[in-house]
Amino acid sequence: MALYANYAYSNVYSKAIVISPYVLESMDAILKDIHQSHIQKNTSIYLSWGSNETSLMHEFVWQTKACTEIGNALSKKGVDVLYNVIPEGRHCEEDWEKRM
Repeated sequence: MALYANYAYSNVYSKAIVISPYVLESMDAILKDIHQSHIQKNTSIYLSWGSNETSLMHEFVWQTKACTEIGNALSKKGVDVLYNVIPEGRHCEEDWEKRM
């Protein structure tokens, strides 16, 4: 939700914290939306995910590739992107709290 709001409604949501996104199944739509969006100046996003959010290491690699592609697309539109990959980070509130 925060990711979408950040690029689709940057005039309202110019800052976003996106923690543990699962974007693999919607990558094409997300990248298309970003490409078509008019993103306001001074928009920024904090994008964070952990290495243990999935049970399979290859899923972490795919997720890292996807998050990087999204960040690069946003960066090309002028968005300030801050990446934070958490070693041993899990998909749970206990770990999310540590990131904040």
